[in-house]
Parts: sequence; C-alpha cells; structure tokens
Amino acid sequence: MSGVSFWRIGGGTGPLPRRARSGPTAAADFALDRAISLCEKGEAGLGLLWMAQALRLAPVEAVDLRHAIRANLAAWEHQVSQPTLLLPHPDMVWAVAVQPRRAADRDRLRGP
Repeated sequence: MSGVSFWRIGGGTGPLPRRARSGPTAAADFALDRAISLCEKGEAGLGLLWMAQALRLAPVEAVDLRHAIRANLAAWEHQVSQPTLLLPHPDMVWAVAVQPRRAADRDRLRGP
C-alpha cells in the first residue's frame, strides 16, 4: 500500500509538539493522528472520515493544521474506491436493486 503522510508543513515530518496544541486545535490534531494511523494500517476509508472530522474541528486560525489535513486528504483519497457510474435521479434514493439485462451492462457496472 502506498500513501504519504503530511503532518508538519514546511518544517520536516512528524507532528507539532503537543504543548503547541490546546483546545479545539488539540482535538483536530488528535483526529488527524488517528486518521493517519488508520490509513497506514490499510483502513483508508475510515481514515478519510477521521480527516474530515479533523478538518471540521480545526479552528479557522490554525492555517498550518488545516493545510496539513487537506494535504493528507489529497494524498490518501486514491486508496479508496471511486464510483465508476453515477445514475441521475430526480428524488432521494433510499434503496437500489440492479439486475443487468445484457453482458455489456453487467461488465460496465462491475467496473475495470
């Protein structure tokens, strides 16, 4: 598995010292640490959710931390499945059942 972790921007790798983080920034930093750990263990989907939570928790003024979170989101997004077919619908969809009629449809839904 390949992936890159960006914790500190512009100053090498590794997390910022714990004493530099407090309050909401500490919560966002913890969420990012957890996210990276999950990604490195092969749980990129769950890790990306933790990164989204870290971004939500990070204060607006924590510019370096928010940048690090976004950089990690970009670096790890390729480790999860991407949709291959989007079907438009005019209303909210609660359930879907698919039964392709032709082999070509079945192959297209299966993806590469």
